[in-house]
Amino acid sequence: MIHGVCAVLWSMAAQADVAVGARCPASPVAASTLIRSLDEAKPDLPVEFESARPYLRALESVEMEALSHLLWQRGDPDVCLPGASFLAYAAAIGTTAQVELLLKHGAHPDAPLDSNGATPLMTAIGAGRWRNAEALLDAGANAAQASDGGITALHEMALARCGKAVTCPDKERLAARLLGMKVSVDAVTTRGATPLMLAALSGDTALMKRLLARGADPTCRNGQGRTALDLAEQANQRAAAALLAR
Repeated sequence: MIHGVCAVLWSMAAQADVAVGARCPASPVAASTLIRSLDEAKPDLPVEFESARPYLRALESVEMEALSHLLWQRGDPDVCLPGASFLAYAAAIGTTAQVELLLKHGAHPDAPLDSNGATPLMTAIGAGRWRNAEALLDAGANAAQASDGGITALHEMALARCGKAVTCPDKERLAARLLGMKVSVDAVTTRGATPLMLAALSGDTALMKRLLARGADPTCRNGQGRTALDLAEQANQRAAAALLAR
């Protein structure tokens, strides 16, 4: 059973209509698959992504002129590539300068959504591109937007990794900025997960401390009746569990 405010929030997320607004159509192969392949420097593209090749080449180029020329030639900065917008791809695999150039040429920071209702901001955070996310926020991206599954930028932040770094100052700065905006610290996915639960699962104690300081409720329960402490213990995240057990 889910109790209190968490129950109301969970119910709203589970029953919410798909966000109104333009979105890119679904692709036979998930956009995340291509993004991951490109980020791992794998050159082969699935045939479904052939139409995206000119755009991806522009992002792969170290010369900004390649992207400028493409935008001049093609015209539409809000074009959909397979499953997501050009801006979303740039946010996930491009440089901050490329993201800023797309925005300067009129790309909308929030639309079109990807085929799952996620914004470029969520995509950037999920890919660990903290400065790209900052650029999107500078352009007015909506930090409170939720995807079809109820995932917000804070949920993505809770799951995102810092790579091999022991500390992640860019991530911490972005987290502080998000929490300083009008976003719900107890927003829930359609499965009832809060950002605190996901941070506990991933062992991100720095983010957990920020969430708790902003009033995140550690007693919230997900759709399976588990709290953040339950999830931390389940994942053997001892530091996270100790923080929640205080």
